[in-house]
Amino acid sequence: MKFGVLILSLSPKECLQLFEWDNVDIIQISLENQLEKLTAETIGLLTDKCKESGKRLAYHAPSADIFLGSRNIGIRKESINQIKKTIRLVGSHSEFITIHTGFTPRFANQNDFERCLSALKFLAKTAENYNTYLAIENVHEETIDQILNYCCLTNISSLRLTLDVAHLLLYSNISLDVALKVLSSKLIDIHLSRPDKDRDMHLPFNNNWNVLKEIMDITISEGYRGFITIEALNINDAKKSMKTINQYKIDI
Repeated sequence: MKFGVLILSLSPKECLQLFEWDNVDIIQISLENQLEKLTAETIGLLTDKCKESGKRLAYHAPSADIFLGSRNIGIRKESINQIKKTIRLVGSHSEFITIHTGFTPRFANQNDFERCLSALKFLAKTAENYNTYLAIENVHEETIDQILNYCCLTNISSLRLTLDVAHLLLYSNISLDVALKVLSSKLIDIHLSRPDKDRDMHLPFNNNWNVLKEIMDITISEGYRGFITIEALNINDAKKSMKTINQYKIDI
Protein backbone atom coordinates (compact mmCIF):
# COMPACT_ATOMS: atom_id res chain seq x y z
CA MET A 1 0.00 0.00 0.00
CA LYS A 2 1.31 3.43 -0.98
CA PHE A 3 0.31 6.89 0.24
CA GLY A 4 -0.11 10.15 -1.63
CA VAL A 5 -1.28 13.72 -1.33
CA LEU A 6 -3.54 15.94 -3.46
CA ILE A 7 -3.82 19.59 -2.36
CA LEU A 8 -6.53 21.38 -4.28
CA SER A 9 -5.39 24.96 -3.64
CA LEU A 10 -1.86 24.49 -5.02
CA SER A 11 -0.87 25.26 -8.59
CA PRO A 12 1.24 22.64 -10.36
CA LYS A 13 4.40 24.70 -9.76
CA GLU A 14 3.56 25.11 -6.07
CA CYS A 15 3.33 21.33 -5.82
CA LEU A 16 7.10 21.07 -6.29
CA GLN A 17 7.51 21.56 -2.53
CA LEU A 18 5.54 18.37 -1.84
CA PHE A 19 8.36 16.21 -3.16
CA GLU A 20 10.26 17.10 0.03
CA TRP A 21 7.61 15.47 2.25
CA ASP A 22 8.49 12.24 4.00
CA ASN A 23 6.19 9.19 3.95
CA VAL A 24 4.59 10.24 0.66
CA ASP A 25 4.89 7.89 -2.31
CA ILE A 26 2.95 9.83 -4.94
CA ILE A 27 2.15 13.49 -5.60
CA GLN A 28 -1.14 14.12 -7.37
CA ILE A 29 -1.53 17.45 -9.19
CA SER A 30 -4.94 19.10 -9.61
CA LEU A 31 -5.42 20.76 -13.00
CA GLU A 32 -8.74 22.41 -12.08
CA ASN A 33 -8.49 25.95 -13.54
CA GLN A 34 -4.83 25.18 -14.29
CA LEU A 35 -4.83 23.31 -17.60
CA GLU A 36 -4.46 26.39 -19.81
CA LYS A 37 -1.70 27.74 -17.56
CA LEU A 38 0.32 24.54 -17.51
CA THR A 39 3.64 25.02 -19.33
CA ALA A 40 6.21 22.60 -20.68
CA GLU A 41 8.70 24.11 -18.22
CA THR A 42 6.51 23.26 -15.21
CA ILE A 43 5.83 19.75 -16.50
CA GLY A 44 9.57 19.29 -16.90
CA LEU A 45 10.30 20.54 -13.38
CA LEU A 46 7.70 18.19 -11.89
CA THR A 47 8.97 15.24 -13.90
CA ASP A 48 12.58 15.95 -12.87
CA LYS A 49 11.57 16.21 -9.20
CA CYS A 50 9.75 12.92 -9.53
CA LYS A 51 12.90 11.22 -10.83
CA GLU A 52 15.19 12.87 -8.24
CA SER A 53 12.98 12.03 -5.26
CA GLY A 54 11.98 8.51 -6.26
CA LYS A 55 8.33 9.50 -5.77
CA ARG A 56 5.60 9.01 -8.33
CA LEU A 57 3.47 11.58 -10.08
CA ALA A 58 -0.20 11.64 -11.07
CA TYR A 59 -2.63 14.27 -12.30
CA HIS A 60 -6.30 15.08 -11.75
CA ALA A 61 -7.94 16.34 -14.94
CA PRO A 62 -10.34 19.32 -14.82
CA SER A 63 -13.77 18.21 -13.59
CA ALA A 64 -15.94 21.36 -13.48
CA ASP A 65 -18.78 21.20 -16.03
CA ILE A 66 -17.45 17.94 -17.51
CA PHE A 67 -20.21 15.71 -18.90
CA LEU A 68 -19.02 12.99 -21.25
CA GLY A 69 -22.56 11.77 -21.90
CA SER A 70 -24.22 15.09 -22.66
CA ARG A 71 -26.85 15.25 -25.40
CA ASN A 72 -25.44 18.69 -26.23
CA ILE A 73 -22.67 17.91 -28.72
CA GLY A 74 -20.78 21.10 -27.82
CA ILE A 75 -20.64 20.21 -24.12
CA ARG A 76 -19.72 16.62 -24.92
CA LYS A 77 -16.92 17.62 -27.32
CA GLU A 78 -15.44 20.17 -24.93
CA SER A 79 -15.57 17.66 -22.05
CA ILE A 80 -13.69 15.09 -24.15
CA ASN A 81 -11.23 17.74 -25.31
CA GLN A 82 -10.40 18.83 -21.74
CA ILE A 83 -9.47 15.28 -20.77
CA LYS A 84 -7.76 14.54 -24.09
CA LYS A 85 -5.62 17.66 -23.69
CA THR A 86 -4.67 16.55 -20.17
CA ILE A 87 -3.60 13.13 -21.47
CA ARG A 88 -1.53 14.62 -24.28
CA LEU A 89 0.18 17.15 -21.99
CA VAL A 90 1.05 14.93 -19.02
CA GLY A 91 0.12 11.35 -19.89
CA SER A 92 3.66 10.19 -20.61
CA HIS A 93 4.80 11.67 -17.26
CA SER A 94 1.91 10.39 -15.13
CA GLU A 95 1.29 7.16 -13.23
CA PHE A 96 -2.42 7.72 -13.89
CA ILE A 97 -4.88 10.54 -14.60
CA THR A 98 -8.01 10.85 -12.48
CA ILE A 99 -11.16 11.97 -14.33
CA HIS A 100 -14.83 12.66 -13.68
CA THR A 101 -17.43 11.53 -16.20
CA GLY A 102 -20.15 13.98 -15.11
CA PHE A 103 -22.68 11.15 -15.29
CA THR A 104 -25.45 11.36 -12.67
CA PRO A 105 -27.64 8.23 -12.83
CA ARG A 106 -30.52 9.79 -10.91
CA PHE A 107 -31.00 12.48 -13.57
CA ALA A 108 -29.86 10.51 -16.61
CA ASN A 109 -31.62 10.83 -19.93
CA GLN A 110 -31.88 8.14 -22.58
CA ASN A 111 -28.49 7.17 -24.06
CA ASP A 112 -26.48 9.40 -21.65
CA PHE A 113 -24.60 6.39 -20.33
CA GLU A 114 -23.97 4.94 -23.79
CA ARG A 115 -22.51 8.27 -24.95
CA CYS A 116 -20.40 8.35 -21.79
CA LEU A 117 -19.03 4.85 -22.47
CA SER A 118 -18.22 5.78 -26.05
CA ALA A 119 -16.22 8.79 -24.85
CA LEU A 120 -14.44 6.68 -22.24
CA LYS A 121 -13.40 4.11 -24.85
CA PHE A 122 -11.88 6.85 -26.98
CA LEU A 123 -10.10 8.49 -24.04
CA ALA A 124 -8.83 5.18 -22.65
CA LYS A 125 -7.33 4.31 -26.05
CA THR A 126 -5.69 7.74 -26.09
CA ALA A 127 -4.27 7.08 -22.60
CA GLU A 128 -2.83 3.77 -23.82
CA ASN A 129 -0.87 5.65 -26.47
CA TYR A 130 0.80 7.63 -23.67
CA ASN A 131 1.41 4.58 -21.46
CA THR A 132 -0.82 5.76 -18.63
CA TYR A 133 -4.11 4.81 -16.97
CA LEU A 134 -7.37 6.72 -16.68
CA ALA A 135 -8.89 6.44 -13.21
CA ILE A 136 -12.62 7.22 -13.09
CA GLU A 137 -13.60 8.83 -9.80
CA ASN A 138 -17.02 8.05 -8.36
CA VAL A 139 -19.20 11.09 -7.67
CA HIS A 140 -22.98 10.57 -7.88
CA GLU A 141 -23.10 6.85 -8.70
CA GLU A 142 -25.54 5.23 -6.27
CA THR A 143 -24.92 1.50 -6.71
CA ILE A 144 -21.86 -0.70 -7.04
CA ASP A 145 -22.88 -1.75 -10.57
CA GLN A 146 -23.01 1.87 -11.72
CA ILE A 147 -19.35 2.23 -10.74
CA LEU A 148 -18.20 -1.17 -12.00
CA ASN A 149 -19.92 -0.80 -15.38
CA TYR A 150 -17.44 1.86 -16.49
CA CYS A 151 -14.74 -0.82 -16.57
CA CYS A 152 -16.81 -3.92 -17.25
CA LEU A 153 -18.71 -2.54 -20.25
CA THR A 154 -15.66 -0.96 -21.90
CA ASN A 155 -13.27 -3.85 -21.16
CA ILE A 156 -10.16 -1.70 -21.66
CA SER A 157 -7.16 -2.42 -19.45
CA SER A 158 -6.09 1.23 -19.24
CA LEU A 159 -9.36 2.15 -17.53
CA ARG A 160 -9.31 1.93 -13.73
CA LEU A 161 -11.19 3.41 -10.77
CA THR A 162 -10.53 5.99 -8.07
CA LEU A 163 -12.74 5.57 -5.00
CA ASP A 164 -13.54 8.89 -3.38
CA VAL A 165 -14.58 8.02 0.16
CA ALA A 166 -16.39 11.31 0.86
CA HIS A 167 -18.45 11.00 -2.34
CA LEU A 168 -19.31 7.41 -1.46
CA LEU A 169 -20.49 8.34 2.04
CA LEU A 170 -22.50 11.35 0.87
CA TYR A 171 -24.08 10.35 -2.41
CA SER A 172 -24.31 6.55 -2.73
CA ASN A 173 -26.24 3.67 -1.22
CA ILE A 174 -23.07 1.56 -1.07
CA SER A 175 -21.42 0.56 2.19
CA LEU A 176 -17.72 1.26 2.47
CA ASP A 177 -17.07 -2.41 3.17
CA VAL A 178 -18.79 -3.55 -0.03
CA ALA A 179 -17.18 -0.84 -2.17
CA LEU A 180 -13.64 -1.63 -1.04
CA LYS A 181 -14.04 -5.39 -1.38
CA VAL A 182 -15.90 -5.47 -4.70
CA LEU A 183 -13.91 -2.72 -6.41
CA SER A 184 -10.52 -3.70 -5.03
CA SER A 185 -9.20 -5.35 -8.22
CA LYS A 186 -10.09 -2.28 -10.33
CA LEU A 187 -8.94 0.40 -7.88
CA ILE A 188 -5.77 2.33 -8.54
CA ASP A 189 -6.38 5.07 -5.95
CA ILE A 190 -8.52 5.94 -2.92
CA HIS A 191 -9.18 9.61 -2.19
CA LEU A 192 -9.38 10.19 1.52
CA SER A 193 -10.92 13.23 3.20
CA ARG A 194 -13.63 13.71 5.80
CA PRO A 195 -16.95 15.08 4.52
CA ASP A 196 -19.12 17.56 6.36
CA LYS A 197 -22.63 16.43 7.30
CA ASP A 198 -24.01 16.81 3.78
CA ARG A 199 -21.21 18.36 1.72
CA ASP A 200 -17.83 17.31 0.40
CA MET A 201 -15.64 19.88 2.16
CA HIS A 202 -12.35 17.92 1.98
CA LEU A 203 -11.89 18.23 5.73
CA PRO A 204 -8.85 16.82 7.55
CA PHE A 205 -9.30 13.78 9.77
CA ASN A 206 -7.87 12.37 12.99
CA ASN A 207 -8.00 9.11 14.91
CA ASN A 208 -11.56 9.85 16.08
CA TRP A 209 -12.83 9.31 12.53
CA ASN A 210 -13.93 5.67 12.64
CA VAL A 211 -14.05 5.44 8.85
CA LEU A 212 -10.24 5.60 8.71
CA LYS A 213 -9.73 2.40 10.71
CA GLU A 214 -12.32 0.60 8.59
CA ILE A 215 -10.57 1.65 5.38
CA MET A 216 -7.16 0.60 6.62
CA ASP A 217 -8.39 -2.73 7.97
CA ILE A 218 -10.21 -3.66 4.75
CA THR A 219 -7.47 -2.55 2.35
CA ILE A 220 -4.91 -4.55 4.32
CA SER A 221 -7.09 -7.66 4.47
CA GLU A 222 -7.90 -7.40 0.74
CA GLY A 223 -4.23 -7.01 -0.16
CA TYR A 224 -4.88 -3.66 -1.83
CA ARG A 225 -1.76 -2.58 -3.73
CA GLY A 226 -2.85 0.81 -5.06
CA PHE A 227 -2.57 4.28 -3.56
CA ILE A 228 -4.37 6.00 -0.70
CA THR A 229 -4.29 9.73 -1.41
CA ILE A 230 -5.04 12.38 1.18
CA GLU A 231 -7.19 15.02 -0.51
CA ALA A 232 -7.09 18.42 1.19
CA LEU A 233 -7.87 22.06 0.52
CA ASN A 234 -4.54 23.36 1.78
CA ILE A 235 -1.14 22.32 3.11
CA ASN A 236 -2.06 22.62 6.81
CA ASP A 237 -5.07 20.33 6.43
CA ALA A 238 -3.01 17.82 4.45
CA LYS A 239 -0.36 17.76 7.18
CA LYS A 240 -2.99 17.10 9.85
CA SER A 241 -4.36 14.10 7.96
CA MET A 242 -0.88 12.87 7.06
CA LYS A 243 0.11 12.96 10.73
CA THR A 244 -2.85 10.72 11.53
CA ILE A 245 -2.01 8.30 8.71
CA ASN A 246 1.60 8.09 9.86
CA GLN A 247 0.54 7.31 13.42
CA TYR A 248 -1.76 4.59 12.15
CA LYS A 249 1.00 3.09 10.03
CA ILE A 250 3.19 2.86 13.12
CA ASP A 251 0.38 1.19 15.08
CA ILE A 252 -0.06 -1.58 12.48
